[in-house]
Amino acid sequence: EDSDEGRMLRADAEQRIERMAADTRYDMLAVQTFLPARGTEDSITTPMTVIHTPRQAERDANAHRREQCLALCDFVSPLGNDFVGAFAATVAPAFVEELEQLKQAAKDDYECLLMQTIGDRLAEATAEFLGKELADGYTSETDGTTQKWGGIRPAIGYPSLPEQKAIFS
Repeated sequence: EDSDEGRMLRADAEQRIERMAADTRYDMLAVQTFLPARGTEDSITTPMTVIHTPRQAERDANAHRREQCLALCDFVSPLGNDFVGAFAATVAPAFVEELEQLKQAAKDDYECLLMQTIGDRLAEATAEFLGKELADGYTSETDGTTQKWGGIRPAIGYPSLPEQKAIFS
Protein backbone atom coordinates (compact mmCIF):
# COMPACT_ATOMS: atom_id res chain seq x y z
CA GLU A 1 0.00 0.00 0.00
CA ASP A 2 3.06 2.27 0.06
CA SER A 3 2.91 2.75 -3.70
CA ASP A 4 0.37 4.48 -5.92
CA GLU A 5 -0.54 1.06 -7.37
CA GLY A 6 -1.07 -0.37 -3.88
CA ARG A 7 -3.35 2.50 -2.90
CA MET A 8 -5.31 2.14 -6.14
CA LEU A 9 -5.68 -1.62 -5.62
CA ARG A 10 -6.94 -1.13 -2.08
CA ALA A 11 -9.40 1.57 -3.17
CA ASP A 12 -10.72 -0.65 -5.98
CA ALA A 13 -11.13 -3.62 -3.61
CA GLU A 14 -12.87 -1.53 -0.94
CA GLN A 15 -15.23 -0.04 -3.52
CA ARG A 16 -16.19 -3.51 -4.82
CA ILE A 17 -16.63 -4.87 -1.27
CA GLU A 18 -18.84 -1.91 -0.29
CA ARG A 19 -21.02 -2.53 -3.36
CA MET A 20 -21.36 -6.23 -2.54
CA ALA A 21 -21.98 -5.60 1.17
CA ALA A 22 -25.03 -3.54 0.26
CA ASP A 23 -26.56 -6.46 -1.66
CA THR A 24 -27.69 -9.54 0.32
CA ARG A 25 -27.24 -11.72 -2.76
CA TYR A 26 -23.51 -11.52 -1.99
CA ASP A 27 -23.76 -12.79 1.61
CA MET A 28 -21.18 -15.43 2.45
CA LEU A 29 -22.32 -19.05 2.82
CA ALA A 30 -21.11 -21.34 5.58
CA VAL A 31 -21.99 -24.66 7.15
CA GLN A 32 -20.62 -26.40 10.21
CA THR A 33 -21.10 -29.72 11.95
CA PHE A 34 -19.75 -31.72 14.86
CA LEU A 35 -19.37 -35.46 14.54
CA PRO A 36 -18.53 -38.20 17.01
CA ALA A 37 -14.97 -39.31 16.30
CA ARG A 38 -12.38 -41.89 17.17
CA GLY A 39 -8.64 -41.59 16.61
CA THR A 40 -6.76 -44.56 15.15
CA GLU A 41 -3.07 -45.05 14.36
CA ASP A 42 -3.27 -43.09 11.12
CA SER A 43 -6.75 -41.59 10.80
CA ILE A 44 -9.79 -39.99 12.37
CA THR A 45 -12.95 -42.06 11.96
CA THR A 46 -16.40 -40.44 11.96
CA PRO A 47 -19.81 -41.88 10.99
CA MET A 48 -19.50 -40.08 7.65
CA THR A 49 -15.89 -40.64 6.63
CA VAL A 50 -12.37 -41.67 7.50
CA ILE A 51 -9.85 -38.83 7.43
CA HIS A 52 -6.29 -40.04 6.95
CA THR A 53 -3.81 -37.84 8.80
CA PRO A 54 -0.15 -38.09 7.81
CA ARG A 55 2.56 -38.14 10.47
CA GLN A 56 5.38 -35.66 10.74
CA ALA A 57 8.60 -36.69 9.04
CA GLU A 58 11.09 -38.58 11.22
CA ARG A 59 13.60 -35.80 10.71
CA ASP A 60 12.98 -32.07 10.93
CA ALA A 61 14.21 -29.46 8.45
CA ASN A 62 17.68 -29.56 10.05
CA ALA A 63 17.87 -33.39 9.73
CA HIS A 64 17.48 -33.90 13.49
CA ARG A 65 15.47 -36.95 14.57
CA ARG A 66 12.14 -36.17 16.18
CA GLU A 67 11.22 -37.86 19.45
CA GLN A 68 7.63 -38.14 18.27
CA CYS A 69 6.12 -38.03 14.80
CA LEU A 70 2.68 -36.63 15.50
CA ALA A 71 -0.47 -36.63 13.40
CA LEU A 72 -3.87 -35.01 13.96
CA CYS A 73 -5.34 -38.42 14.84
CA ASP A 74 -3.14 -38.47 17.97
CA PHE A 75 -5.27 -35.68 19.42
CA VAL A 76 -8.58 -37.53 19.04
CA SER A 77 -9.50 -40.12 21.67
CA PRO A 78 -9.24 -43.74 20.48
CA LEU A 79 -12.19 -44.62 22.72
CA GLY A 80 -14.77 -42.99 20.44
CA ASN A 81 -15.90 -40.48 23.06
CA ASP A 82 -14.54 -37.46 21.23
CA PHE A 83 -15.84 -35.08 18.57
CA VAL A 84 -14.42 -33.36 15.54
CA GLY A 85 -15.91 -30.31 13.92
CA ALA A 86 -15.93 -29.39 10.29
CA PHE A 87 -17.00 -26.28 8.50
CA ALA A 88 -16.84 -24.82 5.05
CA ALA A 89 -17.18 -21.25 3.86
CA THR A 90 -17.71 -20.04 0.33
CA VAL A 91 -18.94 -17.09 -1.69
CA ALA A 92 -22.56 -16.78 -2.79
CA PRO A 93 -23.79 -17.85 -6.23
CA ALA A 94 -24.15 -14.17 -7.22
CA PHE A 95 -20.42 -13.72 -6.59
CA VAL A 96 -19.58 -16.73 -8.77
CA GLU A 97 -21.90 -15.51 -11.53
CA GLU A 98 -20.29 -12.07 -11.55
CA LEU A 99 -16.81 -13.60 -11.66
CA GLU A 100 -17.82 -15.88 -14.54
CA GLN A 101 -19.23 -12.88 -16.45
CA LEU A 102 -15.95 -11.04 -15.96
CA LYS A 103 -14.01 -14.03 -17.25
CA GLN A 104 -16.26 -14.46 -20.29
CA ALA A 105 -16.08 -10.78 -21.14
CA ALA A 106 -12.28 -11.21 -21.20
CA LYS A 107 -11.92 -7.47 -21.08
CA ASP A 108 -9.59 -7.10 -18.14
CA ASP A 109 -7.52 -9.62 -16.20
CA TYR A 110 -7.19 -7.07 -13.39
CA GLU A 111 -10.91 -7.18 -12.60
CA CYS A 112 -10.95 -10.99 -12.61
CA LEU A 113 -7.92 -11.22 -10.34
CA LEU A 114 -9.34 -8.58 -8.02
CA MET A 115 -12.65 -10.45 -7.75
CA GLN A 116 -10.91 -13.81 -7.17
CA THR A 117 -8.70 -12.30 -4.47
CA ILE A 118 -11.66 -10.70 -2.73
CA GLY A 119 -13.54 -14.03 -2.81
CA ASP A 120 -10.56 -15.86 -1.32
CA ARG A 121 -10.12 -13.29 1.45
CA LEU A 122 -13.85 -13.24 2.25
CA ALA A 123 -13.95 -17.05 2.54
CA GLU A 124 -10.92 -17.00 4.84
CA ALA A 125 -12.43 -14.20 6.94
CA THR A 126 -15.67 -16.19 7.23
CA ALA A 127 -13.72 -19.24 8.41
CA GLU A 128 -11.92 -17.09 10.98
CA PHE A 129 -15.26 -15.67 12.12
CA LEU A 130 -16.72 -19.17 12.58
CA GLY A 131 -13.66 -20.20 14.58
CA LYS A 132 -13.99 -17.17 16.83
CA GLU A 133 -17.71 -17.78 17.34
CA LEU A 134 -16.96 -21.34 18.41
CA ALA A 135 -14.14 -20.24 20.72
CA ASP A 136 -16.43 -17.67 22.36
CA GLY A 137 -19.11 -20.32 22.95
CA TYR A 138 -22.06 -21.82 21.14
CA THR A 139 -25.29 -23.44 22.27
CA SER A 140 -25.72 -27.13 21.54
CA GLU A 141 -28.86 -27.91 19.54
CA THR A 142 -29.18 -31.32 21.18
CA ASP A 143 -29.13 -30.41 24.88
CA GLY A 144 -29.18 -26.60 25.00
CA THR A 145 -25.89 -26.32 26.90
CA THR A 146 -23.27 -23.73 26.07
CA GLN A 147 -19.98 -25.18 24.87
CA LYS A 148 -16.62 -23.55 24.28
CA TRP A 149 -14.41 -24.93 21.57
CA GLY A 150 -10.75 -25.16 22.49
CA GLY A 151 -9.49 -26.81 19.34
CA ILE A 152 -7.35 -25.89 16.39
CA ARG A 153 -8.40 -25.08 12.85
CA PRO A 154 -6.17 -27.11 10.53
CA ALA A 155 -6.90 -26.16 6.96
CA ILE A 156 -7.12 -28.71 4.19
CA GLY A 157 -4.13 -28.53 1.90
CA TYR A 158 -1.60 -27.75 4.64
CA PRO A 159 0.82 -30.45 5.86
CA SER A 160 -1.54 -31.72 8.57
CA LEU A 161 -4.34 -32.39 6.01
CA PRO A 162 -2.78 -32.43 2.54
CA GLU A 163 -5.32 -34.67 0.78
CA GLN A 164 -8.49 -32.79 -0.20
CA LYS A 165 -10.06 -35.65 -2.15
CA ALA A 166 -10.61 -37.70 1.00
CA ILE A 167 -12.55 -34.87 2.62
CA PHE A 168 -14.78 -33.94 -0.30
CA SER A 169 -15.44 -37.33 -1.87
